[in-house]
Amino acid sequence: MAELALGTLNRARYAGLDFDTHYDDLLAQLQVKYAADFNDFAISSLGIMLLDLTAYGLDTLSFYLDRRATDQYLATARTRKSVARTSRQLGYKMGGAVASSVDIRVTVNEVFAFNVPLPAGFQFDGPDGLIFEAAEEVVFTPAEQGIGNWKFIPAYEGETITESFVSDGTASQVFELRRVPDDKFVVQGTVEVTVDGASWDVVDLLEYGQTDQFEVGFNDEPSTIRFGDGIAGNIPTAGASIDVVYVASRGKAGQVSSGTIEEETTRLVVAFTEIPLTITNPEGSSGGDDRETLSSAKTFAPKVWKSAGKAVTGEDYEGLSGSYADPLFGRVAVAKAISSRSSGGDLTVQNYLTQISDGIDALNAALTTATGNIDAAMDLADAALLSLGTAAVDIASEVSTIETECTSARDAARTIKNRVGEIVVDAADIANYVAAGLADGTIAGKDSYFNLINNEQSNIDGAAVAIQTEADNIVDDMGDALTAVEAIGTDGTTADTLLYTVVQDVATLVTQGLIIRTEANDIDTENADLLAIVDTSITEINAHLDRVLASDCKANLVTVPILTRDAGGFYAAPSTGLIDSLQSYLDARKEVTQSVSVTSGENFLIPAVIRARVGVFSGYSEAVVKTAVEAVIEGVLRDRKFGVALYESDLDDPVLEVEGVAFVNVRIEGHLESDGTTTSISRLDADGNLIIQESEVITLGSIAVTTEPYTT
Repeated sequence: MAELALGTLNRARYAGLDFDTHYDDLLAQLQVKYAADFNDFAISSLGIMLLDLTAYGLDTLSFYLDRRATDQYLATARTRKSVARTSRQLGYKMGGAVASSVDIRVTVNEVFAFNVPLPAGFQFDGPDGLIFEAAEEVVFTPAEQGIGNWKFIPAYEGETITESFVSDGTASQVFELRRVPDDKFVVQGTVEVTVDGASWDVVDLLEYGQTDQFEVGFNDEPSTIRFGDGIAGNIPTAGASIDVVYVASRGKAGQVSSGTIEEETTRLVVAFTEIPLTITNPEGSSGGDDRETLSSAKTFAPKVWKSAGKAVTGEDYEGLSGSYADPLFGRVAVAKAISSRSSGGDLTVQNYLTQISDGIDALNAALTTATGNIDAAMDLADAALLSLGTAAVDIASEVSTIETECTSARDAARTIKNRVGEIVVDAADIANYVAAGLADGTIAGKDSYFNLINNEQSNIDGAAVAIQTEADNIVDDMGDALTAVEAIGTDGTTADTLLYTVVQDVATLVTQGLIIRTEANDIDTENADLLAIVDTSITEINAHLDRVLASDCKANLVTVPILTRDAGGFYAAPSTGLIDSLQSYLDARKEVTQSVSVTSGENFLIPAVIRARVGVFSGYSEAVVKTAVEAVIEGVLRDRKFGVALYESDLDDPVLEVEGVAFVNVRIEGHLESDGTTTSISRLDADGNLIIQESEVITLGSIAVTTEPYTT
């Protein structure tokens, strides 16, 4: 019997829990065990109906048992509720949403005799109905008001909401937050609770101890507030008023570009006076993210559990850093812990050196541009000076001509004057001869006077001809002089004159002098900026080394580069606030023999340049397939880890799964340099794969997809 029972037990196919397996196994059991009593196997029989119902019930039960078993393990759990519950048992709290933050530049347009406070919570309108609230109060004194003055207001995307409840005095009370808009999340780190006016402390998970604490269920639907049972956390007394204040945000959808916040939601009124404001955001927002994803929780929950809240190993640092989020400055998208053994491996120092190098490059570029502009200005100035010299020679020549012609005209005028004097004398002689001739009564005497008169007339006629000749000479001379004057010019505005040329050349010299002066000032500015960068970087390097070498046994440096995401979901530089916040968080958890330095991973981003040639089956839109392929490649380039190389097969395989793709030829052409335009192949291996260092991480550079019809 024991053997029979064992054989029967082994007959059950426990791996097959579907309807057909249950049905077949039950039918086989009927045919073997009850063959003498039951032989009606028609589909319409009552027995088969019962068999069918039993198999269906077992199939349904098996499904739920399988789902329940699946959700008991973090690696296989498929729902947010299951992952949150399982990670909670590991002491890990799945993170809630975080709001994007931005610095808003505000100007009080008029000057008032009183201070103008802009209160915390003051709201600004963003695009697409977004609301940004001031994170802190900022006061504008009269000296800080008026056009040309401004202050930066730190703000976050979201709106403050208040809900009230009443305690019933039972243990483990849970209150649902029902006022959260459908498209928004409760922001992690913003929930405040008061019970009968007394503030209670928020904790990630309820802790043992009779203290006033509460827990927020960010991953519940809807989000909840949970109180203790008297052992792990106090119970609010019956009838107590519970007030909950929190910020609701759109998370990742709350990211905005620069210049998109330009108005306040409601006018600012101070002392019954409406205050006119000018508002803008010179930079885009950063840090916004939705609730922690399931894959992130599955990755970091075991790491944080293994760390026991302490940072010792590289995995501890990566787990604590990768799961970190600040309510104002956002969530860390990716982090890497690197044990620095040299200056080359000290990414903090490398970042500072990069800043110095970038500053030097900027100054060098400015010097190159300025030198070119100065050379061009000097060439124009030289040409203007040469033109001025030529114009001066021409003017001297024209002035000499004028002088010669005027001297000639003067001499001719003197000659005319003398001739006129002679004519006057001759005319007087004629008059005398006429009077004498009239007095002489003899014919011979009269003829003699007539001859004398004729001689004088001849003299007058000759003088007149000479005067006409000299007058003509004067006209010619003065015409030449006028031509010379016209060549020189009189007002400097008439084109094609020497004076106009001189004026234009002088203006050119003045303009080019201003260009040279401007370029010199720009060089001074760039040099001052470089000196400031160098001074700051050197100060930071010294401070960094002081922290590392402050005392014995603290030279074990762990550098943690981090990145956040931009509005497109790709890696971006973290804000200084997020770096400082994570630095404080890790300092409180690191080993005493370690020094930790959180730094930006922006300088270690490797933007991949991808080119793909895709064949498209007949009947599919090439434009649609191209868009789908680009989206797939972008997906491969999102959320990559530090030190993970990019192989062409990483791109080929997912692209081939796009519907309509007949063939694909993907090439990694290299990566973009820091200028954003130059493509480098320095990290490509012989097979065209992008190989990077431990401290680097690959992201999106550029994608070029070409399609062509595929014909067999």
